[in-house]
Amino acid sequence: MPVNDLFSQSAPWSSKRTVVKDVVAEAWAGVAEPLRPTRRRRRTRATPVNLQQQMRDYPLKIDLLVAEAIWGAEMKRAKDEKREPDFDAPAANFERNPFKWEVDCQTSRADVWFAWRWCQQEQIQFHNQIVRLDNALAEKVSLPPDVLSDAALYKRLGESTVFESKRGCCPCKYLGKQMDRRLEPDPVNWHVAGRKRDEFIWVECLHVRHSDANKPRRAQIHATN
Repeated sequence: MPVNDLFSQSAPWSSKRTVVKDVVAEAWAGVAEPLRPTRRRRRTRATPVNLQQQMRDYPLKIDLLVAEAIWGAEMKRAKDEKREPDFDAPAANFERNPFKWEVDCQTSRADVWFAWRWCQQEQIQFHNQIVRLDNALAEKVSLPPDVLSDAALYKRLGESTVFESKRGCCPCKYLGKQMDRRLEPDPVNWHVAGRKRDEFIWVECLHVRHSDANKPRRAQIHATN
């Protein structure tokens, strides 16, 4: 298999390229006999990758990969064993003190992790989320995709415009989603195929009007913003 299929220079040590393997089961089962090819396969010449050198070149990436792998392994073990996850092991690979962070960019642009835990249909759900630090400080941490009910989303949209009005110099109010020729503020009346948190909504800037048409100034933004 070509090296480009295994390793990406733009995203080295990406967790999306990891696979789940039961090493204990494989050890007890022994080495499986390789399958005989049914037809002659064309050989592909691939440049060998020095993994040790890549680990030295991307130390932060390999650390993040290990942390994500430990998190995923603990979530899978807890689900298989029908128990609560033990967050001590995954948390040991993260540093909460920003003064001890080692980043390859500005600290304000560093990625930080959030772990969510909530109850849905009498089952405990878990979700991890990566957010840039400056967005987290600005309280722009969106909730997990499955945690927002219609009522919670409606409340969140209204509260977000109140927060922006107090923080900024221009007060605004939430109007709703465009539905035919009207704006519908309540997400329960949105008839969409995808997730409602991914829809676009309208807000209106109070005390600001267009000079040519003398109409209130409105803007369309993403619901998660």
